[in-house]
Amino acid sequence: MKTFVPVVIILFSSFCQASADTTVNGYLDVQAQAGHGLIEVQDNVFLQGEPGLSFSVYQGAFEFQHRHGQHRMHIDIPFHQTRTNPENNNNLDLATERAQAYISSHVGSDWEWTVGQFDTLWGYEGNDTNTIHYRNLGIVYNVTPNTNTGFLLTRIYSHRYKASLFLGNSNQTGKQSIQKELEQGVQLQYKEDNMFAKVGVLFNQRKGKYSVNGRLYEYEQGALVDVQWGLEDVFALNAIYVHPDNRKVLHEGQTADTKGTYGVMFDLPLFDMDQGSWAIRLEWLRNDRTNSYMSGYSGNDSELSKTSLGYKTQIDEFLSLKATADYFTLNVGENGRDNQWLEGAIAAIYEF
Repeated sequence: MKTFVPVVIILFSSFCQASADTTVNGYLDVQAQAGHGLIEVQDNVFLQGEPGLSFSVYQGAFEFQHRHGQHRMHIDIPFHQTRTNPENNNNLDLATERAQAYISSHVGSDWEWTVGQFDTLWGYEGNDTNTIHYRNLGIVYNVTPNTNTGFLLTRIYSHRYKASLFLGNSNQTGKQSIQKELEQGVQLQYKEDNMFAKVGVLFNQRKGKYSVNGRLYEYEQGALVDVQWGLEDVFALNAIYVHPDNRKVLHEGQTADTKGTYGVMFDLPLFDMDQGSWAIRLEWLRNDRTNSYMSGYSGNDSELSKTSLGYKTQIDEFLSLKATADYFTLNVGENGRDNQWLEGAIAAIYEF
């Protein structure tokens, strides 16, 4: 908290001195969560706690943007409650994940380049909870990187077609990467009125280790395939596939079976009322080794589904309220047992 106070003072001073070319935005998402004994310390990442009610500063951010002609600088400083220990989380972590700092510029009307750390192109849901209908991001969101650090070049063919090429650091998790290997990506976009379609591939050099039933595995190199399609304010469909290669058992030196991760998300606004609006999100995930529920069962073809029913009402220009119920089903295969549980939360979000 010591570093948080002076940063807020600096941000407030910048806001007061903002010119017409400079904009300052921000939001704060505070939640009350109820569940069966797990505390959500990150999107779909839980630590064991006591059943009942808990409160958290779930997310927030300050965003700065300055424009000059065709050029733009963007800085996004997110913060959230400390997540390392649910019994001692009365502090705020600043810019430890999902932060952005980049420069972008248009070259004529056909080209745009971006360099720095910026929100990833891959995956339908963004990083900020104030942009979605639900109190948290989905389980399919967890499969994609949060941000990418590198160089992005976009060719704008018309108001309908775009093509983007990316070259940057590997193993992006929302924090700065220091690995030497680079990852490469491409995304094609199409938009017609309120219809949109995106297809993207990200080739990476991810490296790491994980343990299943006492056996230690390592993995390196893989690819992520992302497909998005939908009608704005009507529905959205997102399918993700992650293919890891060169997987082997460390202590035996033999090649292990390669199992990719599959994910599908379907987001459907239901109806609007004078007091607010309802939406439902259906998700299914298979073999996600990074998921806190599924990591110990990846050898059993584990499957996790999540159904989220969300209600959102806008109190005024700045304040909105959300209520979300999440129903989980975990199937851990033939040798495991199925689990079902219900989580819920109420969120107050203030945006400026």
